Amino acid sequence: MQKIAHAVQNLDEAQKAIDYGCDLLEIDISQNMFTGNFLIQHDAIKGKFGIGKNLLEILNSQFKEKLVLDLKAVKYSPDFGRKFANLVGSAKIKNLILTSIDLKASSKIAQETNAEIYYGFINNKSINYFWKISSLLYKPAGFSVKSSLIDKDLIRRLKSTHPKSQIWAWTVNDGDEIKRLEKIGIDAVITDNWRS
Repeated sequence: MQKIAHAVQNLDEAQKAIDYGCDLLEIDISQNMFTGNFLIQHDAIKGKFGIGKNLLEILNSQFKEKLVLDLKAVKYSPDFGRKFANLVGSAKIKNLILTSIDLKASSKIAQETNAEIYYGFINNKSINYFWKISSLLYKPAGFSVKSSLIDKDLIRRLKSTHPKSQIWAWTVNDGDEIKRLEKIGIDAVITDNWRS
């Protein structure tokens, strides 16, 4: 099972997470509503107001092939799609990985950037919505699911329709919960406790 460091904020944290054995680095992305720049910011509201580090620094680092970009409060527009595609294109990331709970917007962005998309599920409503619109979405590489929603039935259903997809659990900080998820076949956990 892979370990993904949650909410990595800068290059120092990225290096530490890799040193501690993390396979991937989840970076929360927001767009400043005034400048259009993309920022590293877990709180989407702060990101919209320009609080956060510039995404370009980590996109151009030695970690770029280990990033999972979590798009926060994304509203798709051709301008957003073009700016984001240009930004990640300039970084020349070979295997771009995106995740978001906004299924439609992230689907369009993944298609435009030829990215792997991990659709995010935050509650049962979002899972049901996925089934309703799944034929309209870009093919998923996997799913990033709130850990409390995950059981054998959900895994079986997702794997039956998308057999090559991975299922990631977030945000898992409890050892017993990690063991439960590993036992039922989760591919990765996204955790704040990546130092252990």
